[in-house]
Amino acid sequence: MNRWRNLFALPSGEIRLLATATAAVLMSEIVLRILPAVAVRRLVQRKGAHHSDKARCTPEQLARFVEIANRYVPGTPSCLRRTVALSYLFRRHGLPATFSIGVHREKDTLYAHAWIQTDNGAAYGLPDEPTYSLLSHPTTVSRGHVASVAREP
Repeated sequence: MNRWRNLFALPSGEIRLLATATAAVLMSEIVLRILPAVAVRRLVQRKGAHHSDKARCTPEQLARFVEIANRYVPGTPSCLRRTVALSYLFRRHGLPATFSIGVHREKDTLYAHAWIQTDNGAAYGLPDEPTYSLLSHPTTVSRGHVASVAREP
């Protein structure tokens, strides 16, 4: 009940932004399940139309609402799903950013993580620790290889 009260306490613009973020996360869940990695990469790197009336929101607001939506949308909440959704919303709102995937090795386990890097150096979804090595050619990562790598949320 408290969640509903918190939701309806938001200004209408933020409710719309949360609804948009939820739709983007749901779309990301579907896209990641049905498309090969190469097609997903093309989608997140595609140039989007600028919506000047929607550019009033900040990258921080988009990241916050996508993070909230990522927790509640059915499926497996993951950094990849969150980053695909955030990449789409950044493009849609005319905010330049780069979709990044990196890896980190701990003993015999390889961890993968996805995040958004903006032109001004801000990173959304990148944890403070550990340090991830950026993959330069994500197209070489196939579905089978991604599935065999331990993922961090």
